[in-house]
Formats: sequence, structure tokens, C-alpha cells
Amino acid sequence: MSLEIPPDSIVVDKYKIIKTLGRGGFGRAYLAQDMGRFNEPCVLKEFAPNIEQRYWNKAKELFDRECRQLYQLKHDQIPDFKEILTAKVQSVSYVFLVQSYVRGLSYDAIVQKYGVLNEGQIIRFLQEILPVLTYIHERKLVHRDISPDNIICRFTDQKPVLIDFGLVRDVSAKYTQMAFTPAGKQWFSPYEQINGQNALPSSDLYALAATVLFLLSNRKFTEFYTPRSGKWEFRQQVNISPGLSDILTKMLEFRPIDRYQTAAEVGKAITILPYIVPVAIAIDPRDLDDIPAPDPDDWKQNKSKLQLLTSSVLSLCKSHPWQVIGSGLGALFALNLIFSGIGQMMGDTMSNLTKSPPDSNPNSSESSNANINSCLDINDRLKVARISEQAVNKQYRQKYPDRPKKAIDPRNINDRQLRAEWCQVAEKLINN
Repeated sequence: MSLEIPPDSIVVDKYKIIKTLGRGGFGRAYLAQDMGRFNEPCVLKEFAPNIEQRYWNKAKELFDRECRQLYQLKHDQIPDFKEILTAKVQSVSYVFLVQSYVRGLSYDAIVQKYGVLNEGQIIRFLQEILPVLTYIHERKLVHRDISPDNIICRFTDQKPVLIDFGLVRDVSAKYTQMAFTPAGKQWFSPYEQINGQNALPSSDLYALAATVLFLLSNRKFTEFYTPRSGKWEFRQQVNISPGLSDILTKMLEFRPIDRYQTAAEVGKAITILPYIVPVAIAIDPRDLDDIPAPDPDDWKQNKSKLQLLTSSVLSLCKSHPWQVIGSGLGALFALNLIFSGIGQMMGDTMSNLTKSPPDSNPNSSESSNANINSCLDINDRLKVARISEQAVNKQYRQKYPDRPKKAIDPRNINDRQLRAEWCQVAEKLINN
């Protein structure tokens, strides 16, 4: 078993380790910064399985397969493959898969932090994850490890991103006679997959439906599943419409032939349901303590250097104006551009890290972008406009008399929309 790489370690003079993200069956995953690409965040997935030596070759085969599949898959909701990396850190040899970093929370973490999802959030989740499965399945691939901790809700747009392709399996004709390796998680994978049989696209659909039930209930599958009958009984325990219950039931059929055969079929079934407004999941940026913000002291040092350079060049211009009028002022102009660009870049980074998350309202026609903008620095702008929060509260109660009369907590997923409405009222008062 390899040693854990400590934070701030540099791998091949290129990747700076920020922290350990977790450990899976094949080793640890690290959040790192690519120093050759403006400290762009990335993930280094280590190949260091804690297994017996006789299984090493099989494990390496699965790791290599993940690398090949990620290299071939080009989809916005699948992490980008960057490179395979062999490196020594503190005299220890490592093999890494380097891929893009998805900033967000796993759906398992969302349930633990914010509570279970509602039907509108599930509808949006399915509408956005099913095309990803269609993309994979059309390439004769099966993910085989779909679960709440292998899907990330991306912070920037709240779209689900499918990760951890270590168990992706090629199901093309050349492999149909091979013995398939048992894989997946017992709580989410179907019988045929757990028992090492041929995994099919419908196996992924089964795991997706099991994932949805978890997101709706935060309960283990044993509370829904009857092994003797192979049936899932959940209708009395989750708050969803009969139509969506029917879709999940079909996805969870024991026999693969009785399920939907493609993700597109599930998507079509959803479109003919009575209309339910899709709802995004609002992630609090304070829960994303992952990428360090730029150090203000670094900017102060750069600013001081700029002032010193500016003073030196101006002094030179005064003493030898005609000799340095071209080169000196040209250099000064270039330096200003460079440091202005650095300042803008750091400002943009800080802004991205501190933005409030978008809020979703199934009863409002106003866009989520408006909700975001209306909540940025709202308290500071109220002070500048000399408008009290009490005045906003009064207008809010007049506009929304049916809303519960309680303090609004933006960290509570159920209060996110109330906060967005309150911010919109405050915005109108400021602009009037």
C-alpha cells in the first residue's frame, strides 16, 4: 500500500497536491493544481490497489481500461482525460490518471447536507443524466457503478456529472463470450451484475432508479427491496407522483428484459408525465471548501513591485527622456497590462469562489440568473441605499402573504427559494 502524498507536494514539477479527496478500490484521489496551466484544478487518481498480488494484473487491466475509455469519451458531463503519469514522490513510485476536476458535491453529500430531494429536483436530475447514459450506451459501454457518490452535482450549472469509470465494460460482440467480473455496489446494482453476469444498458438504468430512491428517501435499499420476490415496494414511503413511481418500478424490474432497454425510453416516458417543473439543486458555496483562494498578500506584493517599477521608470524618463521615451514607456505600459491582467484574473477567481448559488423556484417565471444577481452583496447595497432589512421584510410580506413567517436560512435547501424572492424584493427597492 502506497504512502499518502501530503499537501503542497509537487509531482513531476507540474502538479501541486492540495488535499486528498478520498480513497477507492484502486487507490487515492487527490485534488491538485496544474502549475503549467495557471493553477487549473485537476484530479490525480492513483493506481495503488490494496489487493493480493495475484489480482494485481486484473486491477491494472481495469485501471488501464478506465484510462482508455475516458480518453475516448468526450462529453460535457464526463470528466476530461488529461494524461497517464508515472512519477516518484519522496522516493516512492506512483502511477496516476490525471483528469479534470468537477467542482461540486456528490449527490450522496447533497442528501446528507441538505436533505432528500423533491420530485421536481428528481425530474431535472433524470432529464440531465439520461442523455449521458445514452451517449455511453451508444458506444457499447456500460458504466456498472452508478450510485449517489459517483454522480457530482456541478456547482456552476447544477448539472449531474458522471464520474468513476473504473468499472466501465465493453459489451461489444468480441467480449460476449468472456466471463464478466462481478462489480458495482450491492445497494444499487442489479442481480445480474452483482453475480458476475453480463452487464447491460438496462443494468445502469436499474442502478439509476435505485439511486433516485435513495435521493428521495435517504434510506437503504433493504427498506424497499424484498429478496424473495425481487420486487421494490416504495410507493408508500416516497413522496412522488404515480407516474414517476411507475417509471421507477419498470427500471427496477428483476429481469433485464422487463426493464426499459435504453435511457432514451426512460426519457420519453418522463416527457409524457403530467408536467412537473424541473427544479435545480442550490449548492451553498460555503460547502465547497476545496480550491484555495488567491493569497491577498501575494497581490499586495505584486502591487508594491508595480509601484516600485513605475517609480523607477518615471525617474529614468525624467533624467533621459528622449533615450527611453519609446522603450521605457513601452515597457511600463506592458507591465501595467500584465499586472492589470493578474489583478483581473484574481478578482474573477475570488468572485467565482464567493458567488451565491442559483436558486430555483417552481412557481416563478423569473430566471435563475436573476436570482443569482439579486443576491450578490445585497446587504451591502441595502446599507448604501439606506434601506433597512425591516423595510424589505414588510414589502416581502405584502407581496408574498402566504409565505411562512419565519427566519430564512439560505443554507437550508427548503429556504433557498424564499431567500431568492426576498432578494428580488430588496433589489426592486434599491432600484426605485
